[in-house]
Amino acid sequence: MKQFTALYLLMDSKIETADKVAALVRYLSSATAADAAWALYFLSGRKIARLVSSKTLKKLTNELAPLPAWLFDTCYDAVGDMAETLSLLHPGKLDSDDIPLHKLITMYLLPMRALKEAERCALITEAWACLDADERMVWNKLVMGTFRPRLSRTLLEQAVAKATGIPQTVVAQRMAGEWEPDPEWFTHLMSPNDANQRAHTYPYPFCIAQVIEISTESLGDRNDWFVEWKWEGVRAQLVRRAGETHLWSQFDELITCQFPEIAAIGEILPDDTILDGEVLAWDYQAQRPLPHGYLQSRSEKKNLTRQTLKQIPVLLMAYDILEVEGKDVRSLPHSQRRSILQETVAQTASNAICLPPVLDAESWEELAKYRELGNEKHSEGLMLRLSTSSYDHNSETGSWRIWKAAPHRVMAVLLSARVGSSGSVQFSDYSFGVWHEGAFIPVATIGSDLCQEMAQEIDQFIRKHTKERFGPARIVEPLLVCELVYEGIQVSSRHKAGLTLRSPRIARWLHDTPAAEAATLASLRLPLAM
Repeated sequence: MKQFTALYLLMDSKIETADKVAALVRYLSSATAADAAWALYFLSGRKIARLVSSKTLKKLTNELAPLPAWLFDTCYDAVGDMAETLSLLHPGKLDSDDIPLHKLITMYLLPMRALKEAERCALITEAWACLDADERMVWNKLVMGTFRPRLSRTLLEQAVAKATGIPQTVVAQRMAGEWEPDPEWFTHLMSPNDANQRAHTYPYPFCIAQVIEISTESLGDRNDWFVEWKWEGVRAQLVRRAGETHLWSQFDELITCQFPEIAAIGEILPDDTILDGEVLAWDYQAQRPLPHGYLQSRSEKKNLTRQTLKQIPVLLMAYDILEVEGKDVRSLPHSQRRSILQETVAQTASNAICLPPVLDAESWEELAKYRELGNEKHSEGLMLRLSTSSYDHNSETGSWRIWKAAPHRVMAVLLSARVGSSGSVQFSDYSFGVWHEGAFIPVATIGSDLCQEMAQEIDQFIRKHTKERFGPARIVEPLLVCELVYEGIQVSSRHKAGLTLRSPRIARWLHDTPAAEAATLASLRLPLAM
C-alpha cells in the first residue's frame, strides 16, 4: 500500500508528463502482479461503487478523535478535501507496517459489499489501524468512491508500452472493456508474446477528435476533408463476434441492454465486424436528433418499458468501420473505410442505423455558414475527418477535428463559492443560479479559471457579501450577475433544477445588470421541449 500511495501522490502532483510515465514504469516493474493489477484498475478511472458516505467516516473519526463541530469545519476549510481531513485527524500512528494493496482490497474493501453499515464501520476502523496518514487518505477515497487520479488513460497506456515494449495500440486494446484486476490479467497485459485473443472480444481504442483551436485555413484544402454535423449522443462501438453482439461505450461500459434497437442491428451484421458511431435519441418523423436530454432521461431509467422505447427512440449514427469479417481495416484511408461502411450499413436494411450526411460546401467560408446553424440543428458544430487518414486513437494526429458551434449564453447570478483546496485562501467552484418561482435555483458550478484580476474582484465581492458559512462554502447575497457561456443543457435528476449546464464558463461580469434581469429556469428548459 505504501508503494501505491506514493505513486498516487506523485500522479496527483504537478509534475511533467514524462516524469509521471517514468514513475509508472518503475512501479509496474517492481510491484507484484496482484498489486499492479489493482493499481491499474483504480488509476484507469475504474472504481468500486461507494461503500460508505463521508458523513459516516466523519462520525467514525469523531469517535476516535472528538472535536467540536466548529473545529472540524475549520480543519476541513483549511485542507479542502474530506478524505485528507479525516486521515489527518485520525489519532493513528504516523508510520505503519506495509500491507500489500491487493490484501487491503480483498480483506477489507470487497467484503464490505455484503455487510451492513455497522459491520462496514468495524472493517474501516480495523483498516485504519494498519495504515499511516497518507495511506488512510487514499483508503478513504477508495471507500467513498472519490479516488480520481490526475492522469489520462493514454498516459497509462504509454507507461505499459514503455515497460513492456508492446505497441501502445495493443496495450490500449488489452486495457479496453471489462476486466478483472487479477494477476492473470496483469500477466496477459504485460506479456509481449501472449497469444490470448481475449482482448479481441472488446472494442478497439476509440479515435478521439480534437477541437479546432486554429484557423481552418491551416487545415489545407477544404476538399481533403469529409465534413458532417457533430451531434451529441453516446459514443459507442458495435461489436459482432462469435454470434453475439456487444455495444461498448467510449468509457468501457457495456450498454447493449440499454439500447436493444442498436443491439438488433448486430444480429444482421456478419461475424467479426466492428462499427464506430454515436447513439442518438432520434426523431424519425423529422429525421433529426432529439435534444441530448432525451437520451440522458432514457439512460437514467432502470427498466426500459415499451412506452419508453416508443417515446425516446434511438439510432446509431455510424462514423466508421474498424473490422470487416475479421479483417482489421483501421489502416485504410478514411475515404475507403467510409465506402466499406456505406455498403455494410446498406446490407443491414435497418432504419436504426445510418451514416451522417456529408455537407456540401466548396470552401471553409461556406462551411462557416453551416456552423452558425449548429444550435438550430441540435448540433455541437461540425465534424471534420481527413480523407487520407487511418483510424488512430492518438488524438494528437489531428485526423478528426471538431469545429464547435457558437456556445449558448445565459445571464445568471452568483449564489455561493468554496475556498480553494490545499490551503488556498481564494474562492473557487462558483455556483450560479437563475430565477424559478420567485427565488434562485442553482444550474451551474464553475471552477475558477478566470484571469487573476477578475478572480480577485469576485473574491472581494464574496467576502463583502457573505450571508452564511458552511465549512469551506460561502453563501452570498444574490447580487453579482455574470454572462455564462455553455455547450448545452444536461438533464439531471440529481439537481434540484432538473438540469445543469454543460461546460459552463464565465464570459464576463455584468456590473450594471441587476439580478432581476437574470434568466429563468423556464427559458433554459425551452430547448429541451423543441
